[in-house]
Amino acid sequence: MKFFLILVRISFLLAASSCDYTTVVEKDSTMATSNSDPFFSHFEGKASKLGSSQIIQPSIIWSVPPLGLYPTAFGVRGGLVPLLQVSVPDEDASLVTVNCRSEYETTQDSRGNVVPAVGSPAVAVIQWGTGGGRHELEFDIPSAKFPMYMPLGGFPAENQPLSIMGNGVCFTVAASHVTVSVRHDGGLNPLNNLGGDFIGDLRPIRASCFIGPGSNTSLTQVKRSIVAVGGTSLFSYPTLAPPFSPFVATVPLAAGASVLVPVPPFAKTVSFYRHGAADEVPPLIVYCNPDANLASIYQVLHVGVNNVESFEIDGQVQTLTIANVGANPIYYMAVVFDVTP
Repeated sequence: MKFFLILVRISFLLAASSCDYTTVVEKDSTMATSNSDPFFSHFEGKASKLGSSQIIQPSIIWSVPPLGLYPTAFGVRGGLVPLLQVSVPDEDASLVTVNCRSEYETTQDSRGNVVPAVGSPAVAVIQWGTGGGRHELEFDIPSAKFPMYMPLGGFPAENQPLSIMGNGVCFTVAASHVTVSVRHDGGLNPLNNLGGDFIGDLRPIRASCFIGPGSNTSLTQVKRSIVAVGGTSLFSYPTLAPPFSPFVATVPLAAGASVLVPVPPFAKTVSFYRHGAADEVPPLIVYCNPDANLASIYQVLHVGVNNVESFEIDGQVQTLTIANVGANPIYYMAVVFDVTP
């Protein structure tokens, strides 16, 4: 009998020990889950703080109707519109995937006209860091797709090959605080014609931004495009209906002429998307300047006819002096930098 009681007691202790062990494991597992992403644990039940969407207008001064078809002043960057501002204690800094998107929709412009929100270019500015330190980066949000640009213009949506009209970019940063703002730069001038043509589509932009945990393994390339020569080939004034009025550059980059282009932070490579007469892609010589003294040359790029490949540039380079060494003018040139952080 005494032996039986000892066995019962041992069995009871083993069972209790097993229960205690299971409880501890479950508790540790729960703690691991809640602490696996300390940054986002601060936003449980506050998902609305992790993203937003806004209509963004260019900085344009319009003339009084009936001359309202034309802007009377442009050449100014759009105002920054905040889309995201999140912060957590520095000890909870984590990998954060940033997503920015442009969206097609019909909305009102600054003059109250109903127009499609397909303006361009949209430029985002992100600030991220930890403690008192931070990085800043400007990058492009690709323009929204637009039914008018589909092969079957004027046909119902179900006849089109694409069903999604937005566009976007995503990348990952490590931070305890992230701020993203977006502006509409459609009213800027090309660098070879300041005070003249404008570079973009003056209709509004619908931009959204949101963040998520972890590192996205299929991130997009982050680019920053600067229009050096030529206006946009197509834009809409709010009172006009399709087909929209053409607007072509009035000042090309002549043979032998050059234009100065600033190099944005984080630039690793640069490409030159350009065209001249009869679809020609003229040759260039590009002088990479390390400081304000344009006579100082850090690097020289020889860009051949029809060459649109990417060229590596050093982090010391501040400006590019781009010379047209072809026989004919360049009517449009965008200088595109890879600024993936």
